[in-house]
Amino acid sequence: MKKFDKYILGIDVGGTYTNLGITGVYKDKPVLLLSTVFETKQLASLSTAIIETIQYIEERYSIKVREAGIGAAGIVTGKKAELTHIPWDIDLDEITKSTGLSKIVLLNDFQTIGYGVNILKKEDIVEVKPSREIEGYPNKAVVGAGTGLGKTILVYDRDRKIYHPIHSEGGHSDFPVQNREELELIEFIQNKIKTDKNICYEELLSGRGIEYIYSFIRETRNISDTIYTREIDETDEKTPLISKYRKVDETCRETFKFFIKFYGRCIKNFILETMARGGIYIAGGIAYKNRDIFQMKEFIDEIHNSIYREKLLRDTPVYLIVNQDISLLGASLAVLYMEE
Repeated sequence: MKKFDKYILGIDVGGTYTNLGITGVYKDKPVLLLSTVFETKQLASLSTAIIETIQYIEERYSIKVREAGIGAAGIVTGKKAELTHIPWDIDLDEITKSTGLSKIVLLNDFQTIGYGVNILKKEDIVEVKPSREIEGYPNKAVVGAGTGLGKTILVYDRDRKIYHPIHSEGGHSDFPVQNREELELIEFIQNKIKTDKNICYEELLSGRGIEYIYSFIRETRNISDTIYTREIDETDEKTPLISKYRKVDETCRETFKFFIKFYGRCIKNFILETMARGGIYIAGGIAYKNRDIFQMKEFIDEIHNSIYREKLLRDTPVYLIVNQDISLLGASLAVLYMEE
């Protein structure tokens, strides 16, 4: 333990789980030592989880933490974060007062992943699509579907020699319909959630998006019931089962064909919007649990599907992040490079 210069608390506040990781800083890089996990909606506030974790590590390991980096799934403005799909918000003044932490930085949850990209090792990623190597420090980007859809753009800082992530709410941008069946799917979702507003990418590229696509296929295609669809239809938690049976059930298989095609479209547009020639990094629980879907023809073909910029898209690498601690490491690294 003596080799660490100091300790930082990295925090990832997601729509489903809130993870806190204690990292030791060694040669200006965080090393994850241990982590705790809470169900986000069971927490009264983030301070509750922070206090419990700090007390535990002090009593058990005599580690004292005075700095923290928080990645929040929502809009971050100054010292506050308006969270998405979570019944409470984050206020740094309140957290500082209740926890005694001396330095806290607050950023969007995908910005923490973006910072984490700086310290990814070879074993932390899987190359999804080979590419041509680009010289210099071109832009990079991160995208990931889970409870919601997150994005961030990475721009290189030549002075500090690090990629800095830019806050984005791109997951809430409008979904671009390309044919009649996709339009019918969008209208189906509008009816499901009772809205006349435009449907965004997140309503398709997320856990609930998988459920919407599955329900649409069940209602519009003449596919026979199976033991798998009957099991799925009887449960409230459909997404894990749709994923589980996607290789043995036709409805589940067709659901993921839609899903991965839309994922490819999202990545294609993000490459073009950001000129992320340094690569797109895919994160999130859905990707981690279903790695092989990124080798599906529908995914690769959709990325390359462009009238004018197919070569650019073919030359851009796509990686899958398989290190599930990337958010905690990135949140801790942000403390070293961000001002309060």
